Amino acid sequence: MKNKAILHGEIECNNLGESGNGAVGQRRCCFKLGLDVELRNVAVAIQCEGGGIGLAQKLSLQQLIGWVKQKVAQGHAVYTVYECCGFGYTLHEQLVDAGATSFITTPMRLSLERRRHRFASTKQ
Repeated sequence: MKNKAILHGEIECNNLGESGNGAVGQRRCCFKLGLDVELRNVAVAIQCEGGGIGLAQKLSLQQLIGWVKQKVAQGHAVYTVYECCGFGYTLHEQLVDAGATSFITTPMRLSLERRRHRFASTKQ
């Protein structure tokens, strides 16, 4: 069966309102965001509760922060994770200020045999 892409910014999770928490039709949802940080944009893959991970969407940093603020204001929990990069902790601090729980992972070599080839200049 094909996995249906869900843009969580446009529709609510399928299981919202199934729990007795809060008002009818409003249940706290847990959004998990995997981020791939670029200079001007962030590729964001979103998982709602235990559902499938949606297709990655490119957002500007301002759009991402605004989305997080909106979901937190609605009572949802937002968790983010991205790999440590050369941009410092600015995005992490912005996400935390917006109400998200942010995790930063360290880069890791997948295999010791996997190396970049260094091309030495050959002078003859």
